[in-house]
Amino acid sequence: MKKNMYGRMKCLPLLLLLFAAFAQAASADGSEKSTQQKFAELVEAGYFEGFPDGNAEDGSVSRAQLAKLLAMLEGLSTDSSSGENAGEGGACGYTDVDPADVYAPYIEAVTKAKLMNGVGGCKFDPYGDATIEHLVAVTVRALNLSTYEDVSVEGEVSDWAKQYVAAALENGLIGPRNNYKVAADRDSLVEAAYGMNEQHVGQNGFGITTAKQIGGKRVEVRLNAPPDPSDMEIAVVRGSDRTPVGIESLEWSEYGYRVVLQLAEPLDGGPYEVSISGSDSIDPNQAAYGFTTEAERVSGLEWGGPDTLPYNDHVEVPFFVLNQFGEAMDAKDMEIRFAATNASIERIPERSAVLVHLLEKAKPGDSVDLAILHANSGLLETKTYQVGESRVVSAIEIDGVPAEPLEPGRSAELIVRVYDQYGGLIKDVDWLMRELVAVSGNLRLVVVSPLEMDGSGNIVLRANASLFVREDAIVTITVRARPGSPSATATLAVKQGEDFFPVPIVFMPPGNPTVTDEVYTVGSNFAHVTIETDDATQVYYYYERKDASPDVYPASEVMNRALAKRQGDSVAVSADKASFTLMDLDFGREYELFVVAADSSGRLSDVQVYELTTGYLSSYLHLVYDGSNPDTGRCVFVFDAGHEFNPNAYYLLADEPVHATVREIIDRGTRVDHGMFVFELNGRVQYLYVVYEIGGEYELFAYASDSFPEF
Repeated sequence: MKKNMYGRMKCLPLLLLLFAAFAQAASADGSEKSTQQKFAELVEAGYFEGFPDGNAEDGSVSRAQLAKLLAMLEGLSTDSSSGENAGEGGACGYTDVDPADVYAPYIEAVTKAKLMNGVGGCKFDPYGDATIEHLVAVTVRALNLSTYEDVSVEGEVSDWAKQYVAAALENGLIGPRNNYKVAADRDSLVEAAYGMNEQHVGQNGFGITTAKQIGGKRVEVRLNAPPDPSDMEIAVVRGSDRTPVGIESLEWSEYGYRVVLQLAEPLDGGPYEVSISGSDSIDPNQAAYGFTTEAERVSGLEWGGPDTLPYNDHVEVPFFVLNQFGEAMDAKDMEIRFAATNASIERIPERSAVLVHLLEKAKPGDSVDLAILHANSGLLETKTYQVGESRVVSAIEIDGVPAEPLEPGRSAELIVRVYDQYGGLIKDVDWLMRELVAVSGNLRLVVVSPLEMDGSGNIVLRANASLFVREDAIVTITVRARPGSPSATATLAVKQGEDFFPVPIVFMPPGNPTVTDEVYTVGSNFAHVTIETDDATQVYYYYERKDASPDVYPASEVMNRALAKRQGDSVAVSADKASFTLMDLDFGREYELFVVAADSSGRLSDVQVYELTTGYLSSYLHLVYDGSNPDTGRCVFVFDAGHEFNPNAYYLLADEPVHATVREIIDRGTRVDHGMFVFELNGRVQYLYVVYEIGGEYELFAYASDSFPEF
């Protein structure tokens, strides 16, 4: 047999290394990297897409994987064309290779380079096992060794492979084997590929192996060696006019072979090129890589949030408009339509979310269907949610604490995440203001502002450091539910101001709180109070029976008792006013209400004391269970002085307390027909106000309850 060793000489060391690894097991060296780590690095470099189980060891290697490895290590072009091997059957005319398959370009490349052939019948068998005889054939073809038909080979070998095995044996590339049909194992392929890549980089330098679009503004670049990021620059240009594209950030992979570029603008669709420069170790033949992109388009819709919604209004439910890469798109300017069954729905213009209102059309245990339609694409997505009970706070988180100490006069915006019992984020600021309280552990150093929503839809509170901090300190910020639990804390460091010189300061205390008859309502078992104050950010209040204590508490004691939340609380001041409701008061009792205001520096005002007297249950009203709906229906009879049905009465039922006056209830309320009206319970506390005429004058009755027992 004549030897023919000319041509393809550059393939010789690589292919011999590859074949040697398959021909015998790689020797173990405890000082070297494990096969699994080598495999992980090669995946990052783009030589492998990864195996289904995520491991390199054990199992076989497919012919498609071998084709990709050979094409990439040899730098073969993978541009699609209608070259000599193209045909109607797909890549290179193979009927079993889908042109859309990730391996198709590599199969076409090695076929055109005559490194690999099909298995007959216009098939490549891409996912069949790569065997020892396949590797022998690849090596013999690459080295242009002469082959002859009708040769005899001892051992198990396919007829088509006998000429290649005979040539390899004749040229001393391999020794005799009992079976050449056995599958090549993954471990050998990984060891061989890793050595081939190291040899190539050592001789030529490192460079780009692949680049592709993986998002609307994201490009993935893979390298055949991990560079020093500080010694290399990356650039992206449009292929059409070579204009540069800004890069906002780089995300490097664990081993440094892969980097994701976050671009400053969306990819338009069309040719682009990525290049590397700056390092002397860059292979000039692999310093640039062209790739084709497509413009971002709407590809899917999804509803988010837990499967159960609390029985409330203003329940925020997120939705997602997804592009072809599965990324959430900015839907602010998109034409999107929404619909709901058993609920009212409205879009939140600023972000990808809707508000769902359930109190009017649903009840606990019902199901609600939400639908979203993208007008331009016609995509429609629906989801069924269950309606649970009224929301309660189940968990609170605080995030965004600055890593560096807060300087005097500076503020930090903390993100507060509040979850309901179903795991949903609560975004109803008004509800949160009523149910949560935020407290600074040291008002002299840090004061917290009321909860609010920022432009991104986050619930935030602002922690403001005092202008005069005498020493470094740690302040605990606590956010808790008004019933007492759950809660969350964050520790905020504050630092002494530079060049701090104590000087005499005249502190102006906040204006004392005031309350007038026109702005509070005292019912039979509750009182709704509005406090007016000047220059204050927080109001603390505590109440007790008038005869409970003869003392007038100092301001600090009122604040401490309020924070204990047994018979008091704190509330933020807005527009010089703060409102709160005292619940579960006894009928016909006198109470003392102690109020103190605090300004942004934590200074307290003088204590103001107010006397409140609750009313009795009215003898002119009679509340009974509705016979047709005894579980949730309530019926109220209103009588006149002669205990006949009162023809001149009005009522108002509200979910929140109001500053009720006779005139207001008459103007806002519903006239009682024939001295009787019926209302429904909603599972939450409701406030019932009734105005009725007795002896030519009107009386106001107010009562709060969640169950309204008979009276």
